[in-house]
Amino acid sequence: MYLLLLLSSPFLISLIIGTGKQNYRTILGALLFISLIYPLSILANYAVKPVVVLPVLFEASWAYHPYTLVTTCAFLLLGGIVIIFNDSLMDKQQLMVIGFAISSTLGITFANSYITFILSWELLTVATALIIFTDRTHKNALGTVFLITHLVAGLSLLFGILLHFNVAGSLEIVPPVAGTVFFILGIGTKAAFIPLHFWLPNTYPKVSPGATIALSIFTTKAGIFALARILPPMEIVAYIGGIMALYGVYRALQQTTMRSLLCYHIISQLGYMIASISIGSEIGMNGGLLHLLNHMVYKTLLLMIAAAVIYLYGSDNLCIRQRKPWWLVIMALIASFAIIGLPPLNGFISKSLIKYATSGMFLQLIVSIASVGTALSFAKFLYFGFLRDALSQPLIKEVDKRLPNTAVVAMTLLAGLTIAFGVNMNLISALLPYPFLSPYSFKAISASLQIAALGFVIFLFVRPLLDPANHHDTRTASLTVAKTISMRDYLINAISKLEDQLTSLANAPSLLVSITAIILTLFIVFFN
Repeated sequence: MYLLLLLSSPFLISLIIGTGKQNYRTILGALLFISLIYPLSILANYAVKPVVVLPVLFEASWAYHPYTLVTTCAFLLLGGIVIIFNDSLMDKQQLMVIGFAISSTLGITFANSYITFILSWELLTVATALIIFTDRTHKNALGTVFLITHLVAGLSLLFGILLHFNVAGSLEIVPPVAGTVFFILGIGTKAAFIPLHFWLPNTYPKVSPGATIALSIFTTKAGIFALARILPPMEIVAYIGGIMALYGVYRALQQTTMRSLLCYHIISQLGYMIASISIGSEIGMNGGLLHLLNHMVYKTLLLMIAAAVIYLYGSDNLCIRQRKPWWLVIMALIASFAIIGLPPLNGFISKSLIKYATSGMFLQLIVSIASVGTALSFAKFLYFGFLRDALSQPLIKEVDKRLPNTAVVAMTLLAGLTIAFGVNMNLISALLPYPFLSPYSFKAISASLQIAALGFVIFLFVRPLLDPANHHDTRTASLTVAKTISMRDYLINAISKLEDQLTSLANAPSLLVSITAIILTLFIVFFN
């Protein structure tokens, strides 16, 4: 009953958020959500028997599972911080809906029967759809498409559960013995499997910034947990993840706004998790689940940065020349370096585990190429969004508005967690289901630095092609770039510049070192 009491408390906390004055009840509710992490983590140290409710009508039960702790901590921690960030940006009804979404995710992570799972799954669908319907932008059409898509996915999952029950005779959550394809369709829609991903780029960048942040931490991450908890290891699903990693990077490079770039990178990063989890090894499961937590931390920070830019300047278009506040530039650097996988930030830990998990497979090459693409696209994000105008004088655009203090606090907390989870292994090792392998080795550190260096060097050569000013419509970006820049002429100019640099090697030993490092990078990354 102690577990049942804990799982019911989020609904009461959500009611607290939705009543009374917003400025202090919202913060209280957010802190209460975060405070649930401690008792639930203590609970993980004990053998928790399933809590069964209404066994006569149906088997609805909750219990602790080894994969539960890391995802529960992620949903509670990030959910609470997102509520704090949106305190001044959303009304209390929207914040209450976010609280209900957190409650639904707890039902999913602690579900011990398929009945409990599907009920919590559909409650999350309704809660996330309400985040869109209650959005100030009044994107009702977006909410309708989102709701219908995920209800159909839920029906597919329910049909798979019924087929499984018809053969297995039990509703306990175990890998399906029948109807696996319907499980894949249902879970894959929420996890944005290609080609079931269409709803994500058509929804996330078009709602309000606060709604984008809230949606990003629930829907797809619930799909990733379901993948780990329900589906057996499947090589074909692992390669679907690899394709997602590449596709997300490719589409992100074509975007002209911060949020659209970041949302396509959600698909790419989900690909890493799917590939790692679907391998089925212990290190793969550790890497995928830890990447879920780490991604929620740094991607939420990145989306908050984009929201801050929209709040201050009215647009997050990368074409607009805007000098950003220094603290926002630092936040962008921390979060971008984390998603690239540079040490000592949290992204380095989980990406290194994923690389170990894919070792010896063709999938490792796919993941490595996607990692270079990630470095390339975030070089674009940082340069055009922040660094290009960082030293411009005078200010290109003066801004009198200030970001709410709660938003600054939330962003600072996430930046601190990005660093802390990368530096202190003890903060994350206890959350993982299997013995933790520290990735801090010379080989892993050098590989991550080489991948980042390769992406940054490529950016120096292709920067004109990636300039958002060259294409305003992301759907026809490739055609527009082809019209404005002659690829042939550009390659000739690039080769000429490279030849000029090579002729000055005798007088520039540092350049010689740089070129040698690039050659070694190419060799180690692709032939290691």
